[in-house]
Parts: sequence; structure tokens; C-alpha cells
Amino acid sequence: MIEKESEIKISRQCELLGVSRSSYYSDSSGSAKMNIADEELMKAIDKIYTDSPFYGSRRVRMALLRYQNIIVNRKKVQRLMRAMGIYGQSPGIMTSRQNAQSIRNIHIFFGTSI
Repeated sequence: MIEKESEIKISRQCELLGVSRSSYYSDSSGSAKMNIADEELMKAIDKIYTDSPFYGSRRVRMALLRYQNIIVNRKKVQRLMRAMGIYGQSPGIMTSRQNAQSIRNIHIFFGTSI
């Protein structure tokens, strides 16, 4: 255990324990600490997302501004949505792919049979 009131310097104590000094001085609770404002914002985001699950971070931000008068950065909304595990619904992959049935019936146009 590293003690501040010891005769040994903190840098030497960290060296003996194999811990970097930056780890010693860093906040033990972590940098991704949620505060009360973030929790309230997450509730508001969840309400908007429940009403409109196809909204992404940009639309959620605009809805927060329009309907609840909350000014917030889009990247913060994006980070909170990611932390909540919600994403805007988007079209699936290969939405412009040609229908397989139309490929099979192409012989009709050219007068050949399959």
C-alpha cells in the first residue's frame, strides 16, 4: 500500500510495487463516471428513442432541443446512446441488390430458354 505520510518518496514506493506514478495519481473511480445530469439526459434519450427507434444521434439531439429545450452536443448523445446499447435503425446491407426473380426471368426478354 502506498502511503503519502511515509519517509519513502511516492515515486520510490510506486517503483517498489511495480505501479506507475500516473496510475497512483489517477482517479480511482475511473474517468467514465456518470453524473446525475447524464442519467437524466439518458432518460430523456430513452424516451425519444422509445417513441422513434429509427432516430440516430443527430435526430435525437434535435428532438432534445425542440421538445425538451435541452442543449447538448451530438457526440455526447452518441456516447450515451452507445453506453445504453441503442442505435438508430437503418436499412440492412445490400438494399439496392437486384431481385433474384427478375434475374431468372431475363430469358423472356431475349427469347431464350433456361
